Amino acid sequence: MEPVGLSLVTRGQETRVLVPAPKIGDASFTPDGRSIIFETAEYGQFQDLNLARADGSGVRRLALRHSYLPSGRFALSGPWLYYTEESDVASSLYRVDPPGGAPELLADFRRAGEGSAALWGTTSPDGESVAYWFWSSLGRPADGYLQWAGSAAPLRLPATEDYRWWAIWAPDGSWLLIHPCVLVDMAGGVQTLCDASNWTAGMPALSPDGRFLATLARDSSGWNVHLITVPTGTDVVLASLGPIDEPWFRSAYAVAFTPDGSRVVAVVGYSSFSASIDGGPWTSISSNRGSHYPNEPVLPDISPDSRIIADRSVDGIVESIDGGPPHGIHSPDGSPVAALSFEPSGGQDKAIFWAGERTWLANADGTGDWLQLTSAAWCQWSARTAVCRVSHPDPLTMSSSDVYAVTDDGKQVVTLARNTISSAVIDRSLFYIHSTGGLYVVDGLPQPAP
Repeated sequence: MEPVGLSLVTRGQETRVLVPAPKIGDASFTPDGRSIIFETAEYGQFQDLNLARADGSGVRRLALRHSYLPSGRFALSGPWLYYTEESDVASSLYRVDPPGGAPELLADFRRAGEGSAALWGTTSPDGESVAYWFWSSLGRPADGYLQWAGSAAPLRLPATEDYRWWAIWAPDGSWLLIHPCVLVDMAGGVQTLCDASNWTAGMPALSPDGRFLATLARDSSGWNVHLITVPTGTDVVLASLGPIDEPWFRSAYAVAFTPDGSRVVAVVGYSSFSASIDGGPWTSISSNRGSHYPNEPVLPDISPDSRIIADRSVDGIVESIDGGPPHGIHSPDGSPVAALSFEPSGGQDKAIFWAGERTWLANADGTGDWLQLTSAAWCQWSARTAVCRVSHPDPLTMSSSDVYAVTDDGKQVVTLARNTISSAVIDRSLFYIHSTGGLYVVDGLPQPAP
């Protein structure tokens, strides 16, 4: 495929070219819709970073050679865009308030001799504080700093000997937990919450209210989950996990909380469990969830109301409801469910189920009536409406998709578009590209009755 440029399409106005072909262009609107961030590059060349107003005016270059912070496409956090500018001798960290703000230099690191170097960073939930590390392939320890909101100078972070960087922010941004399990608060206090004895596998998990840190550890008694109170560091060990199927091939290790924070979920090997944060026995959800592949989620699916924890097994999807023993989910034709997608909160507690060659809409717990949708449809939720895509052969593009919507009450099933090669739901409207060319929009998705 020949490289293409980047254009801004505004309804009722002429298309505006932001990046002419044959340059590569990639772009994103800021969450407030006021700005466009886009990059340009020739094949094999460094990318530059540009900023413009949403109408395409006021284009300016932010960095000639850049990367985003943290790792990912656009580091938009709160009102800020964080980015780095790279050169042969330095890596610099900036932030800017789009669209008209002036770039603010936060840090400037000089490279020590030859070799690759990089910046990695993370921002607080409100985007006002930032932590960042600079390291190179020369073997020097990483230099880490924390810039609290409103502080005049960054705080030097404790050094780490290895190359595992991660960070967890307090929900209100008042402290930062960094590898290897060290908490740093706004006053500059440093406290070690866990060590090698109570964290040996997987990533730690923070409860939604920030009160507990869950870690997964193995000792002489087997696998255990530690609940560590933040910030006091009080450590409570829950009952040992088991029985566990832990083969050597693609075993998974993870711990998490349900959305309401009432239960902790653990995955060890091919087994998954849940337990109350108040203690008590573990509920075995799946004892044979199978091997974990890198592109698959590690954790089970959890309903928005935290009542249902669903995981895969050799017999299909099983669900544990309110901490009870798991049971298999089957469609009306007897086929085991292979996958599911819970409806977001605020709806009728429905789910999309995939079983055999069919797609279904039903209650999330599998009870009640099931509505069969088009076979082999791929669906995603947009509030109380599921948008589904069905692929089929296309003489122009080899393959295209028809798109339809179904409301969670099952009373409206509406075809939105046919023969699409790409589509996306944005603000309750469907944007799509037709196989013959052209960008189209369907305003408004069908809504269920109140």
